[in-house]
Amino acid sequence: MIVREDGRADSPEPDSFALPLGLGAHRTEGPMPCRVGFASGDQQLLVHMDGVIEAREPGGSFCPLGDRVGVLKEPDADRALDALREDLVRHAAGPFHGDAAMLLLRCHDHSG
Repeated sequence: MIVREDGRADSPEPDSFALPLGLGAHRTEGPMPCRVGFASGDQQLLVHMDGVIEAREPGGSFCPLGDRVGVLKEPDADRALDALREDLVRHAAGPFHGDAAMLLLRCHDHSG
């Protein structure tokens, strides 16, 4: 998911799909690389496992992750991910059991 400068979240579609990590060990070909472009000012890429978007609230609604990216405005990346994790736990009304790993990549402009 790319978090745009204006706060919108986009989930780019890959050119091709591959098996989840660890399930394609016996295949001869690996996954194809996918380029995701950042526009000027776009600075964050959130990579996450499916458990993150599958976190359900007690009524059964999935987590609307794109609506939650405002917590990633926190300047410290560790605290931003902690805030997102806490938001997911609140959404699920408690700890959820699933693969919910997240990686936040930030691009910093050092040209100035």
